[in-house]
Amino acid sequence: MKLPKHKINYYTNIVSFFVFIICGVTGILKFPMITDAFNIYENGVFMLLTYVHDISGLLLVVLIILHIFLHGRYMRKMLRPKTKKNLWIDKYWGLS
Repeated sequence: MKLPKHKINYYTNIVSFFVFIICGVTGILKFPMITDAFNIYENGVFMLLTYVHDISGLLLVVLIILHIFLHGRYMRKMLRPKTKKNLWIDKYWGLS
């Protein structure tokens, strides 16, 4: 069973949003003033925060690459100059 492209885009965007929130919150909690204020260094909480932050950051990079891959044709069309036609990049990407 193959998912339609718009559903893949939808799920990719939803998952990337939640991974971004997780990465952002753990990054804020790892900030030195916050860790000192809440004494996060005890009981291995800081190690857990670091692990979750690192994994969510790597997953976010993978999801961003997938997002760019899924929207690549649109991005290329929007980024190419409107005045010049038949550029080498257009031939390379098969847009001309």
